[in-house]
Amino acid sequence: MSEQRSRSLSMIGAFWMIVLLCGALPGAALAADDHDDDAARLVGTWRTTVRFPGIPIDFFTLMVINPGGTMTDRFADGARTSLSCGVWKKLRGRGRFAVTFDGFEDTDSDGSFDRRFMVRVTIQLVDDDTWTATGTLDSLTLDGTTLLAAPLSGTLVKATRMRVIRE
Repeated sequence: MSEQRSRSLSMIGAFWMIVLLCGALPGAALAADDHDDDAARLVGTWRTTVRFPGIPIDFFTLMVINPGGTMTDRFADGARTSLSCGVWKKLRGRGRFAVTFDGFEDTDSDGSFDRRFMVRVTIQLVDDDTWTATGTLDSLTLDGTTLLAAPLSGTLVKATRMRVIRE
């Protein structure tokens, strides 16, 4: 009787081991489907061209995407420049990311920041050296609590990876 009980316990243990392994496998498959290598492909310095809707001028930025979900952006439009800081995360789907960053502007060129802006962008990797994006720009009070104008959506962004160029 004790041998039969021991065999039954072994079979129950084997059954639960199989259940646990089968339960772990779909999670591993989902992680592979998530394309975690995309995050490594996004990390780097990017030269971006920004076109706001209704404004016939391209603006340029240098965007640095860091490992771990942080980023910085340096924006210039002639006499004005701004440094922005933000965060990014992987979205569902191959090569898709969301980026949100804030910066400050001196809109009247008096030497003091008088406006804050927030940019929300959805990136789609085209290949290892290119991505495109659409975004929305919010113009805010300095403390970020009040919207100063309607959000400017439909912003188009194209980016190319910065590479080392030999002398």
